[in-house]
Amino acid sequence: MKKFFLLIIFSLTFISKGYAESVYDFLKKEYEYNRYGNFLNIYAHNSHSSKSITVTKLEVMLQHCDDTPDGSWNNPDRVFNINRTVYPRSDNHIQVNARFPTSAKTRCYKLFAEFKKTNQSSSSNKKKSTNDYDLLEQQKKKKSKQSGSRSLLEKLLGNN
Repeated sequence: MKKFFLLIIFSLTFISKGYAESVYDFLKKEYEYNRYGNFLNIYAHNSHSSKSITVTKLEVMLQHCDDTPDGSWNNPDRVFNINRTVYPRSDNHIQVNARFPTSAKTRCYKLFAEFKKTNQSSSSNKKKSTNDYDLLEQQKKKKSKQSGSRSLLEKLLGNN
């Protein structure tokens, strides 16, 4: 019985896997460089049905992707901050001003993106509307909690 129980626990640890969504599963992209205008066109498509994707930055290596070792991405040749949003089930044409040397015939691109964070703090900061009657009731409650000498002093001064 113990072996059966251990076998079930052991199999569940290997069967269960995380179902976290990756941004890169939903972001489809194409690159096109215009040498005459010195700009890079990024055509991005978000295939997710409900989440927006923010394209944060682009790193460029001025060599072919097959020749790029993984360690060289620590020091890319060009880095561009983009910060553009691609909405669910839509396309976005992102244009980046980029001047690459004429000797760089091949380039390798690495695009960074993340799901757009929802701004939940703005909904919690909204003030509740109150009418004048509620405000008067709140002021009466505050006054009734004052000490006897304080309320006597306010009566003498006329601040009822």
